[in-house]
Amino acid sequence: MRKKSIWMGCLAVMLLCITFVMCKIDSDNVDSERADSDTVDADEIDELKIQGEDDFLPVYIIAGGSTLSQNIKVYRAKESCYVFLPSYTDLSALVCSYGEAVSSVSIGGQALSNGETIEKVEIGKNYEIMITDRKQNVLKYPLIFLQSENLPSVFIDTVSGSMDYINAVKGNEEPGYFTCICADGVVDSQSLVNRIRGRGNTSWSNGGGKNQYNVRLKEASDVLGMGSARNWVIQSNKFDVSMMKNKLSYDFAKDIGVPYAIDSEFADLYLNGGYMGTYLICEKVEIAENRIDPHNEYLIERDDRETLPEETVESSYGKFMVHNPKEMTEGEYDYITAYLNSTSWSIESAEYSDDYTNYIDVESFAKLFIMNEISNDPDANRLSSFFYKEDENNSKLTAGPVWDFDWAYGVDARSGEIKVSGFEDGWFEDLYRSQIFRDCLVEIFEKIMDETYENYGDDYFESEKDYLLPSYYMNMIRWKTEGDIDTAASNLDKSVEEVQEYFRNRIEYLSEVFDGNWTYHRVNFVYDSGKNFTHTYVKNGTTIPKETVEHLLSVYGCVPGRLTNDEEIDWITYVIFEDVDLECQVPETGADE
Repeated sequence: MRKKSIWMGCLAVMLLCITFVMCKIDSDNVDSERADSDTVDADEIDELKIQGEDDFLPVYIIAGGSTLSQNIKVYRAKESCYVFLPSYTDLSALVCSYGEAVSSVSIGGQALSNGETIEKVEIGKNYEIMITDRKQNVLKYPLIFLQSENLPSVFIDTVSGSMDYINAVKGNEEPGYFTCICADGVVDSQSLVNRIRGRGNTSWSNGGGKNQYNVRLKEASDVLGMGSARNWVIQSNKFDVSMMKNKLSYDFAKDIGVPYAIDSEFADLYLNGGYMGTYLICEKVEIAENRIDPHNEYLIERDDRETLPEETVESSYGKFMVHNPKEMTEGEYDYITAYLNSTSWSIESAEYSDDYTNYIDVESFAKLFIMNEISNDPDANRLSSFFYKEDENNSKLTAGPVWDFDWAYGVDARSGEIKVSGFEDGWFEDLYRSQIFRDCLVEIFEKIMDETYENYGDDYFESEKDYLLPSYYMNMIRWKTEGDIDTAASNLDKSVEEVQEYFRNRIEYLSEVFDGNWTYHRVNFVYDSGKNFTHTYVKNGTTIPKETVEHLLSVYGCVPGRLTNDEEIDWITYVIFEDVDLECQVPETGADE
């Protein structure tokens, strides 16, 4: 493979030529008499922006010196511009670069020829950048240099030099080049990219935004010590102010022994030189070397969306997307469908029969149950729930790995009440009726409280927060104008504290339920159809807490009104002595709440 410096040098020249030839300047739209005036209205000088890259100016800052050279675009955020520098950057070796559309650039009063080193750059200091085009039109902005400190940097350059095509429609893809550089300046990994394309559902923004991506490398590479592989996921965490929910969940799942729990590492992401923010580089859930053992033939994902691809099977439990085999034969389709149906039927009888243990790996299902309960993810058991199976002989269906916790830990209204589990249960509602399954839960929770819980105290969260902070600050500036970041939590301290408090309170509550000194009973809240939509656990001999019912009324607009045999109850006085299903109904106007 050609040396990276030669390859990137050629790529840089190609990208600059393509980008700036396309960036035509039309003097009719800009009054040339303003050449010596104050700042020009940005809406009137769109020609000076990189075509198709509305938030970046046609000036690059080359960071990293001769061996780690990367072109960093100048980002425009309304009235100010920023240069978001990688953690490994040597501030004494920053070089200014621009194309043929630009006549001259000055930063902080220093006139810079193309390829000239910028003098005395200080992080956080206010400079002025002035860009003059070939027709003497001038663009002026305040300019601030910011730098990440701790995170590695991932650079992906597409062949076109733009993300416009990829961001236009999820599924569009391009080849390119991948480089990962650690904070100490060591090149971690490099490879040609076979394809980069968008991923996600609610997190996907057509036309751009803080999107997340699938990346397939041409050669298997060990990225940030996570094992050599070709497929990687770049998660944006765009709905998570703390940035920590996915990382926390993957770390915790690994600690409690969820099969093939995901490895992940934070990184600053640059796409074609444009800083994209703080991302989480993750292993892809797949059957492959250094992932789920290749001896397994089947990998399926619970997915109840209405529109699904052809690789979908339906069972009495619901819909599953089949990720492996990638092209099912009719025999494989019939086999996995029949197996899922047999599994569902056996689980439905779990209260009376242990036949289900012949179909599932009980311990892995118990660990998935615990991850769902602790995270309180409203999408649990409905989306992103993975299972795998070795072959068509005597192997059992195994739960795992776990994936995608953006909406977990109380961020969604359905899980806002700490003692209410805001998700549908599916298989687990019936499994919980089995004493074998409950005994397994108790054993796992005992181990969690004895060996794992204290690993997630103040030190864990403070360490992660300090590690993220410089990158987090850059990320917030980069995306605050798009509304991708929830503003409910004003800063990293507050948002991390909220996640920590919810995580630990939820574990302590569930530990008391499953392994405490009191007996708790499970109360399922169901619609008229009999399908449970949420549940809680109530101490033996007590009534349903008022806070629980207030939560049901606030979020779902209903309250418990009858037993499933149609016997009406008064939830205020109804005492819980056993596991029970309660049908909910909209309260009459003026009824007690």
